[in-house]
Amino acid sequence: MDNEIESLEEERDKYIRVKEGMMQKLLTGQIRLVETEAKVVAMPKVKGANVHFKRSVLAAEIANRLCEEPTFGHVKMEKLIFLTEHLCHIDTGSHYHRDAAGPYDNTALRSIDKQMKQHQWFALTKKDKGYRYQPMDKRGDHKKYFDRYYASVLPMFDKVIETFKTSTTEQCEIVATLYSAWDDLLHRSQPFTDEDILNEVLNHWHESKKRIPHSRWQIAIDWMRKNGFVPTLDDNN
Repeated sequence: MDNEIESLEEERDKYIRVKEGMMQKLLTGQIRLVETEAKVVAMPKVKGANVHFKRSVLAAEIANRLCEEPTFGHVKMEKLIFLTEHLCHIDTGSHYHRDAAGPYDNTALRSIDKQMKQHQWFALTKKDKGYRYQPMDKRGDHKKYFDRYYASVLPMFDKVIETFKTSTTEQCEIVATLYSAWDDLLHRSQPFTDEDILNEVLNHWHESKKRIPHSRWQIAIDWMRKNGFVPTLDDNN
């Protein structure tokens, strides 16, 4: 994929140089334009990037910004991927499940970890307090792809990362869980209340969610509304 991109970029640069040379000759009068039958040249089509690669690029940017933070680890990465995907309205092919660590897509996260290591961006390493993302030799090389794929959603992406930069994993879990339950209810197209959201979380998710007091979940719902972190029907995820 990288070789194909490099080849296309070289071909583009060549045509830019040819165009500049022709324009210079036109300006100096060395050549002039004549009407002629146009010849249609078929330009090569650039294939869309693999959605799994795009997902890894998104994760690499999150790791690049937060790998030095003491609160950032493997589980928090999963929650921030979920939140950036949904709040930025982007599709990375993830399929999240309601389990103890949910919303959670273990298959997608393993793929992300594998690809980031293959590209020598970040390696998942076991530390005393869990798993952390260790920068590798080519840290930052993902940036050109991130700018290409996600420039249009950068303001919201920045907002999510800055908001949760120093948050604990549990705080991220609370918001991601509420968002998922809230979004499910929203797409049922039936009226619901905050209590219905809490009922989904506490009684239709996983027993581990009950470790967090009811009042704390409600406070989080109010916080999400205040900060604009709530699902809408425009969310295709």
